[in-house]
Amino acid sequence: MGMAERIKERRKIMGYTQEELADKLGLQKSAIAKYENGRVENIKRSVIERMANVLECSPTYLMGWGDSSHIIQAPLGNNRIPVYSAAGAGKPHLATDDILYFIDYSGDPNGVIAVVIDGDSMTPTIPNGSVVVADRNLSVESGDVVIAVINSDNEALCKRLKKYDDGIALVSDNPDYPPWYFSADEVQTLPIRIVGKCTEVRKKL
Repeated sequence: MGMAERIKERRKIMGYTQEELADKLGLQKSAIAKYENGRVENIKRSVIERMANVLECSPTYLMGWGDSSHIIQAPLGNNRIPVYSAAGAGKPHLATDDILYFIDYSGDPNGVIAVVIDGDSMTPTIPNGSVVVADRNLSVESGDVVIAVINSDNEALCKRLKKYDDGIALVSDNPDYPPWYFSADEVQTLPIRIVGKCTEVRKKL
């Protein structure tokens, strides 16, 4: 399925007319018709990104390069939060400031982010490819699932936090992965920073 077909498909799934989609993007209705008919070969990247945001999919999916895992099933809300790539769930990945797209969020969006999970160490709780919502404002207790950043290279992990008198552990829900233990001194010197408490999992379609 090419980009023209995917634009039309996502527009219909979201329940928008061509005119409504054009209004949301600040374009003419004729532009949307041309996109869906494949009469425009090179759509501006900025337009693709805005369109992906409105149609609740990634620019990669819209451009015909990804599969349905790039579509996030999100409940409608009054606010939107950014989805970042990516937090490792199996091995560390570099956290980035690249926003993939936005999803609806029904609560106060201040301090709330979402990240794509890469790996299977948190299965079955959080399957690979899921989007996890993390609230930076909430206090974190032992047993909570968190997004943690390790050292100055910004290696991000999604793990279950365990607190001990002499340190912490970042634990996988998948028993095939051993826990990561850190002394209280390592927490300070590496350092290890808890970015937010995971409050919601939005599974890929």
